[in-house]
Amino acid sequence: MFKWKTALKAISYDDFHKQNAERRQGLSLIVKKLVIILWGFLMGGLLNFINVPAGWLIGAMIAGMISAMTFGRMNSNKYVFKSGLCLLGISFGANINIDFFISLKNLLFPLIISISLILIIALILSRLLYKNSNLNYVTALFCCIPGGASEVIGTSHDAGAD
Repeated sequence: MFKWKTALKAISYDDFHKQNAERRQGLSLIVKKLVIILWGFLMGGLLNFINVPAGWLIGAMIAGMISAMTFGRMNSNKYVFKSGLCLLGISFGANINIDFFISLKNLLFPLIISISLILIIALILSRLLYKNSNLNYVTALFCCIPGGASEVIGTSHDAGAD
């Protein structure tokens, strides 16, 4: 026969409330993540609807920033972040066709000049930022590198930037 008094004494009052607090915290984390995803879809859809270039990407980034300011920063799995970057790369790559490369033939020389100038200016600006701030050089460099925000953020984590 089951002894209820013995079973109830085994679970103390503090343990019970501690377990409930952990469950509530886990549930609130799930709710926060769902709110961020919902905000991302809403903001991305809105910006896409009003024909903002890369509206889905920009809307999701704005939603993430607003959610981080509202709820605080949430740690995410690095594999989820890398998977998101892979999806972005696939979607960008799927939109490139042969005509794009054919059109680059006439623009090859101006592209080489402009990309070289942009990289030189980024290096100069990162050096100035490094000398005039308390950032380390890697962080200063990633602050000045031109490129997609999601790619720069993903690469900067791997390179050890702050």
